[in-house]
Amino acid sequence: MALVVSMTPVMYVDPSGEFAMITVLLVTTIIGALFEASKSIITQLNVNNYDWDEINVKEVIASTLLGGATGLAFGLGASAGAILAGKLVIASLSMSSSLYLMMGSALLANMTAGASAYTIRNIDSNNFSVSKFLLAGLG
Repeated sequence: MALVVSMTPVMYVDPSGEFAMITVLLVTTIIGALFEASKSIITQLNVNNYDWDEINVKEVIASTLLGGATGLAFGLGASAGAILAGKLVIASLSMSSSLYLMMGSALLANMTAGASAYTIRNIDSNNFSVSKFLLAGLG
């Protein structure tokens, strides 16, 4: 005798909106990273007469990090907009706490990506500067 389980869309309800927000953040981060990586490769190919051997991999990685952080920031902004619209609340926090968490997360992600991109671009050169590293994080 076989056991038949009926699966309905009602079984997959996310009343808190946690998974919807995670999905938005993942999708926007991936789209941002792919966009910037593609843009870097296409730009380098165009400048170097479409010679694949002239692709600067460090530049592609740095652009990918910055694109991912920008995408994450857009996703956080979209989630913050949803909070303002009253559609979801992060882990039962108040609206102001949720917004501060989103803004802080976006700022931290962009600072980390900027500093990481600067490090990747300049790690093996004599031009590495701590002040420029910090400014890249703020920029």
